[in-house]
Amino acid sequence: MEEIHTVDEDIKLQRVAADFISDLENTLPVVLFGLPGSQFPADGVTHHAGRPQSFISKSTTQSLCLLVDRFQEWPQLLDPHLVNLLLPLVSAFCSYMTDSADQYQTRPPSVSSNCFPLPRAVCKILYTFCKVRGEKVISRFFSNEPRHLELMVTVFDQWDQEQKAGVTEDDAEVEPMLWEEKYIMLLWLSHLTLVPFPLESMSSGELGKLRGSLPDEVPSGLPCLAQRLISLSILHFHSSGKDQEAAKTLLVRLCMRQDMQAAGVLSWLVKWSLAVLARPADDVLLAPVTFSFATLSYIAGVTSSASRDVIAPFTVDIFNHVCKACVLDSSFASQIRTSAIARKCTVKVFRSIALHLLQNGLPDLDPGRSQSTEILLEDIIDYLMTSLADKDAPVRFAASKALSIVSFKMDPIMAGDIIGAIIGLLHEDLQWENDTDHQFSIQLHADTAHQSSETHHESSSGFTEGENLEKNPQKQYDNTMNSRMTMRPIFTHVDPLRWHGLTLTLAHLLFRHSAPLEQLPSIVNGLMLALNFEHQSATGHYIGTNVRDAACFGIWAVARRYKTEELIGLDALKIEYKHAVPSHSIFQLLADQLVVAAALDPVGNIRRGASAALQELVGRHPDASQGGISLVQTVDYHAVALRSNAILNVASAAALIDQTYRASLFDGLLGWRGIQFPDRDSKTQSSIALVELINPYGLEMLDQLSQVLSNAFLRNQSKSLEARYGYLLALASTMEARLAVLTNQKYLSSAWTSFRAASGMIQTHSIRISGDVGMSAMAAEAVCKLSKNLLEEVRRASPDMSESVQIVSTKQASNEMLLTSDQSTNRNRPESTTVSAQAQKPDLNDVQPITISHLSANLLEIFLTLLDLVLYRKEDFVLAAAGQMASSLFRIIDRSRRETLAGNWVEELEGKTSHKIRKGTRSVGIINALGAVFDLCCCTSSDLSRKVGSALLKPFLFKEHSKIELRVSSMRSLRIWVLGLSSGSPNINASIVPEDLCRALYDGLCDYTTDQRGDIGSTLRLETLQAFAQASSHNRLAGQSEKMTEKILGQVIGLAAEKLDKVRLHAFQVVMQNWHLFSKLPKPEVHLDMVYVSTTKYFTELLKVGSQEDLGLPFFEGYLTSAGGGSEVVIRSSRIALLMHINNVDGASVSKILIQLTNIIQSRVLDERFIVPALALLAYLLEAGVAGKAELGSEWYGQNELLVDGADRNIFGQVAEYL
Repeated sequence: MEEIHTVDEDIKLQRVAADFISDLENTLPVVLFGLPGSQFPADGVTHHAGRPQSFISKSTTQSLCLLVDRFQEWPQLLDPHLVNLLLPLVSAFCSYMTDSADQYQTRPPSVSSNCFPLPRAVCKILYTFCKVRGEKVISRFFSNEPRHLELMVTVFDQWDQEQKAGVTEDDAEVEPMLWEEKYIMLLWLSHLTLVPFPLESMSSGELGKLRGSLPDEVPSGLPCLAQRLISLSILHFHSSGKDQEAAKTLLVRLCMRQDMQAAGVLSWLVKWSLAVLARPADDVLLAPVTFSFATLSYIAGVTSSASRDVIAPFTVDIFNHVCKACVLDSSFASQIRTSAIARKCTVKVFRSIALHLLQNGLPDLDPGRSQSTEILLEDIIDYLMTSLADKDAPVRFAASKALSIVSFKMDPIMAGDIIGAIIGLLHEDLQWENDTDHQFSIQLHADTAHQSSETHHESSSGFTEGENLEKNPQKQYDNTMNSRMTMRPIFTHVDPLRWHGLTLTLAHLLFRHSAPLEQLPSIVNGLMLALNFEHQSATGHYIGTNVRDAACFGIWAVARRYKTEELIGLDALKIEYKHAVPSHSIFQLLADQLVVAAALDPVGNIRRGASAALQELVGRHPDASQGGISLVQTVDYHAVALRSNAILNVASAAALIDQTYRASLFDGLLGWRGIQFPDRDSKTQSSIALVELINPYGLEMLDQLSQVLSNAFLRNQSKSLEARYGYLLALASTMEARLAVLTNQKYLSSAWTSFRAASGMIQTHSIRISGDVGMSAMAAEAVCKLSKNLLEEVRRASPDMSESVQIVSTKQASNEMLLTSDQSTNRNRPESTTVSAQAQKPDLNDVQPITISHLSANLLEIFLTLLDLVLYRKEDFVLAAAGQMASSLFRIIDRSRRETLAGNWVEELEGKTSHKIRKGTRSVGIINALGAVFDLCCCTSSDLSRKVGSALLKPFLFKEHSKIELRVSSMRSLRIWVLGLSSGSPNINASIVPEDLCRALYDGLCDYTTDQRGDIGSTLRLETLQAFAQASSHNRLAGQSEKMTEKILGQVIGLAAEKLDKVRLHAFQVVMQNWHLFSKLPKPEVHLDMVYVSTTKYFTELLKVGSQEDLGLPFFEGYLTSAGGGSEVVIRSSRIALLMHINNVDGASVSKILIQLTNIIQSRVLDERFIVPALALLAYLLEAGVAGKAELGSEWYGQNELLVDGADRNIFGQVAEYL
């Protein structure tokens, strides 16, 4: 399907970000304090700002949250404005907490239930900011006044109490605290614990009743405020939401304080947490799973935050307890093993322990302990390596980061061993196969680069043919690479999850500049393998996107962290991954692969990641790769966002920069990213791009490409149907390109190569297709396109197109036409099927030209059989290709065969014959095929043309017996194949009766067929609008009765006002194209898009045209569906425009509008499609006082009884609210 959106959402966000931020800055002070944004004090002092509102509406809160949510793609856009955005929120919360905390659970009767207490609204908005920008950034703007610490704990306990029994709805309707409130307040408390004053000095000394329990053996002298904070944190360990995460952060920061460590809180809480992990196997009631996960997360936080001296006494105990919790055969251990969060926390714990061990080793151990630093490190590294293949991405991310950090702190020799193990795992289960198609990419570069480099080589190379290879490093490199470049990696048996973890680890190692230079070629080789990773799932879909994403990050890290001097000396011979263009430069190898990924990868994030890595590579290492800045500007970050633009435009532009990129892109288009990708649009676009890369080099290269595609198709029979039919589509595009450059008979004779390839593929595959009852749509389209181009090339290449040239039907001619058979011995045809230039170059002076007589009866029957089967398809793109094939086939066959075939189709459509080849109907396909051959039938005989013309219009003349799909196909055939013909064509006027055509157009514009799919008739209305535009441009409606013309024009303008946006847009486009038919007013200058046709301005312009006398009723029938039953935006815009129009006209015109509306109600009283919106619009107009503007004594005043008359018919059950 064609991509409609040509601008990315993030680009739109950048354009309107300033407006969004301005709205936030101006709205927040008004909502919170009732002050305009310009009057809010810059210092945020509360008494300057005034008393905050007590309640905020839910809709306002939701609107503000949605406005902040828009910045998820580009959160950095908020950074310069965070002070102005967060200051009112923080000030309002602190002021409410200080002065109005007791009002939280009490709502006055005057306050609507659709309002939040201010703290709840503020916390929801603050949580949205945390979600978009991150809690670490947002928490820096929280108040850090020590006086707020105990106050916030107090109000937290107060607000989190359950509703008191006996409270009436008039007194209180506020629910207990929501999780957003708990999360923000616990996060705020964790921020307040960073104040550098002892907690004892901030504690009031009143402990009160703790809401949660404390662990046993509370340290003596512990401040009351500290006990309350610990109790509050542990209480929320039972939660499974974000508030649990904030509670863990609060507890970690609390026990890391110097005064709390001195009081023994850290030792006390660590022992308690280890006791929780060491609970009995089935003691689930004592500590629920969520509580245990939170405890494990707390241990991870402590080990990462504490210094080595502080955590040293607990290192071994923490390691042993966590290991036992992960491997024991208990319900708790199994729950940890099945929880990604728990496994991620385990990785963090082991990472922190490893870093502590690497600093100073283990502390003094008891003699009875058997652990040593080396043993613990080995166990940790083994666990981390295993976690790289974890099934959950967060665990793999954590393990890869941990392994890179640990390696960075290790001795270089030990770090090299880890890197070597990672590289070895990448090659485990990796298989290689010979890639014959890749040879053409190598030859493409050699052939296209030879001419430009030949002169320079002879004058400046300094090497002779007999010179030793040791003195010519380029030749030595080329010979070494030749054995590698034809091999392709097979990822079928590798683990995609492990590959992701391993690639991500290499990327993190490169980012920290911890990979030694001698191992860098092997690492880069692994990254290039990962950048081309493709692994098909059991359903046939490609997986491994995260692997390629990690590879982009790794290459970006290479370019960013390593200097040019470090990379320029690396030996490219050690990089084994195949590439089309040999090069000594590692920069050029990376640039080639990044260009391919940025232009061809099926995933947008990968294309953008590759573009960013390429920009970093060129920017950090200028003049190290071909193209430089021009390449970066071409493979732009935004240009590759849409895949269609990346394949068709970016790839072609990059190929023009240098031949190395052309060869690499060609290789990629032949592979899984291009014509072998399952998606149909990708195959089609890749086929076009493939030919665009070769087309500049003429027929010889196109012939070679045809042979390559034919051989690849026949050789890869074991691949999926989608992959093999990509070769068919590519060959069809190749032959279409040949048709565009065939100029004279000398070059026409070179058509043998592509003709041999195409006809051979058709014949070889015909048996498979004939027996394939479930032939895929892509297969049908590919075969039709290939057959059409094959037939067209034969017709173009034939020296004599007269009717006297007949199809050869003898056995001798049939055998002679097996052109792709290996037994073909014609001396004038190329003998070799290799792709070498010498073998594929035909002798243009000696080869025989192709003629129609080369089409054997056998091959012709194959074409007819294929067409016969394809007509069963229902897909639009398949029928379009089938129509083109039928047109080309009819240009080849003789007159009698045309009459027979077309006559059989007409009879089958009329039901006079029964098609018994297979079950099912093919009426839609026949209608399409008849339209495609209509012009040829007109040239054949007048009787045949009248039969075909009648068959095309029959679905509308007898529409009660035809399905909507048949009518849509008939109108499409008329639009594409018939209405565009010249009126001077033979028999055209007699074949299509103008009155019947006008009736078909009118019926198509009025079709509102509905079924379980909805308004399916809109498809026909859209087709008819395009057909009307085609008929108008070719003057097909000239000479028709004025009444019929007015009816058609009225329906078109009515569709321009109807409620469906897409129909409205297309209808107004037709109106603009034929403005002289609809109005004598000046043609307006407007920018038509889906947004404009829903605006008040659009409906205002439309009313100027539609309110004319001859268009009035049909126009208002369409208009009321928008004003009475459209979307909310359309209803509002259309009603405002109508009221503005009524205010600008006289009373007589107002009366006409009301009369037309009541006439519609009377005439359409049994049609709910009109009666419901008509009554809604009438009720709105009466409520707006429009009746008072009507002309006194007009017909309108005598029609009020219509409503009563309608009510007597008992059909207003669904619209009673409008009466």
